[in-house]
Amino acid sequence: MDEKLDVIARQIEASQTLKQGLMQTLFSRGVGTQDADGRWVPHAEQKPSALGMVPSSWVVEPLDRYVSKVGSGVTPKGGSTSYQSSGIPLIRSQNVLVGRLSLDDVAYIDEVQHNKMRNSALEPEDVLLNITGASIGRCAVLPRDFSEGNVNQHVCIIRTLPSLNPQFLCQYINSSFGQKQVAKFQAGGNREGLNYQQVRSFDVPVPSVAEQEKIVDLLEAVDGKVRCLERKQLQHQTLKRGLMQKLLTGEWRVKVDAELTA
Repeated sequence: MDEKLDVIARQIEASQTLKQGLMQTLFSRGVGTQDADGRWVPHAEQKPSALGMVPSSWVVEPLDRYVSKVGSGVTPKGGSTSYQSSGIPLIRSQNVLVGRLSLDDVAYIDEVQHNKMRNSALEPEDVLLNITGASIGRCAVLPRDFSEGNVNQHVCIIRTLPSLNPQFLCQYINSSFGQKQVAKFQAGGNREGLNYQQVRSFDVPVPSVAEQEKIVDLLEAVDGKVRCLERKQLQHQTLKRGLMQKLLTGEWRVKVDAELTA
């Protein structure tokens, strides 16, 4: 079982390394343009930009030009004592992981509090970015079937215009290119933080919408492989714990050859 877990761990590490390499290439060279037959043809020319060399057909501009909203919510009065056992989800920084949401320990607020925070009400495919604390820079996108929710002051909502794919933006922020900009803008001495103006000033590469979607497809394919391996890893870890419980307590007995006990 340990050997199997080691293999899975190596596969996860290899897939994550592959993704980092893909990000480095895709956010600097792209995948190209589609010809009349729908085939992707690599970009022939590049140009210098604030992010280094990029394809000549791309633009690199501040994020502010491609968003309709940048903002966050507040912590309800009373803090955690105001949370409910059910109701409207309140997304906090611990719920925003790298590229995905974890709602296992999500807090809830009531309808009255949600209405008071209507300016930070969430919409499907909003990009969520942690802007304070140790998890600063972690970014995820709300699913398309997300119904309703809100955020506290530690999570920034970025709502993109149609010219910028939200999944593309999220993948970019989670890449080394995006994380360098997060690091550059950290402020506040002992308390790391980003303000809305800094988020709006992020330089972002903007290929055509079709190329953005293709880049997202490639990166999400690797993400899907990693998630599959992580599920397999969890299954084997659970199985191992069960085996240890039964074998080390004697609930399951192991037959030993007579020669070995002589």
